[in-house]
Amino acid sequence: MKNNYYMVMSDYLGRPLLRSEQVHHKNGDRADNHIENLELWSTSQPAGQRIEDKLKWAKEFIKIYESIKV
Repeated sequence: MKNNYYMVMSDYLGRPLLRSEQVHHKNGDRADNHIENLELWSTSQPAGQRIEDKLKWAKEFIKIYESIKV
């Protein structure tokens, strides 16, 4: 079963969270699951260090997150 904060963020994004995503509580109170208190964190990193690999990863990253309101 998913935590309530996971569901709040998932509803906000309009999609399930990716395995590389985590939800962080800004004020440290894990019981405060208001969307204003939640931040989406990504643990995704490019595997390679070649410029081509990083550019490919960056383009994919932007495609995933460009619609998020910040």
